[in-house]
Amino acid sequence: EFRLPFADPRKPMEALTGDRLFKLITGETDQSLRPGKEVTGKVVRNGDFGSRVKLEGDIPAFIPLRNLSDEHVETAEDIVTVGTVVTAVVTEVKKDHMCVDMSLKMEDFRRQPSTWERPQNLPALDAHFDRVASALIDEKKTKEREARLEAMRLTMSSIRLGEDGDDAPKKRMGRVARRACAHPAFRNSRNDEVSRELNEGGPAMIGEALIRPSSKSADSLAIHWVVKDGSIKVIEVTEEDKDTDASIGNILKVKDETYGSIDELLGRYIAPMNDYVEELTNHRKFVDLPEDELDDKLRAEKAKNPSG
Repeated sequence: EFRLPFADPRKPMEALTGDRLFKLITGETDQSLRPGKEVTGKVVRNGDFGSRVKLEGDIPAFIPLRNLSDEHVETAEDIVTVGTVVTAVVTEVKKDHMCVDMSLKMEDFRRQPSTWERPQNLPALDAHFDRVASALIDEKKTKEREARLEAMRLTMSSIRLGEDGDDAPKKRMGRVARRACAHPAFRNSRNDEVSRELNEGGPAMIGEALIRPSSKSADSLAIHWVVKDGSIKVIEVTEEDKDTDASIGNILKVKDETYGSIDELLGRYIAPMNDYVEELTNHRKFVDLPEDELDDKLRAEKAKNPSG
């Protein structure tokens, strides 16, 4: 203090670079965004060398021309068009350039997760890591991926027009397993997975609803609505006016009612239903019993008062 009375005791500020800067700007880490992970984005521009894609969180991505297809590609427009929502595999995360390289090649989709380069910032595998169990998990994920790719192939090859030149739309049975939807109530999951998530939430999930792609057709959704603890009602929603197969329809229909978005669907359909349920359960004659027990209760009361 006597030698340098006006010196700043604080350490010099270090410039943010690499991993820290990438995490602060994008919110992504090596665990959430790494080679081999499937991500969904929207094509914003096609160029001579590939397609520019905007991922969730406005993260820029690039699909090189050579990675647009397993076959030779002359131009990016032959595979994707601007505005198309695509699901691709991350091949490299360029943190210094704030960009992600991706691929649409089936060869990369079918690669085992363990074959991709592991980010250096992730902790090294333990010496006692169960590689046999890991291989079994990889095999299970590979089967699920193959089923998803087959479903996507069926959807892309399905025909909208009916037979004999009929202009009426034909219901497409090949379903898209994943949708490009960032709504907090939407899940790209199966029936049992969504129901399990709601059941694990317990009483706090009563009145809540989650939406998933329906397995009945490529143009429908399914709402899982928790009526009461342990009771889930599944409601079918028909989609119309879809921009792409992977997007949510601009028109959502439940029977004869039409809605313009997921928020409107939850606000104008699920919320009133919750009000009706609350009104019913608070009625003086409501008893929360199974049907058989309720019948026994009524018979017992009738036996006590036959003339009542």
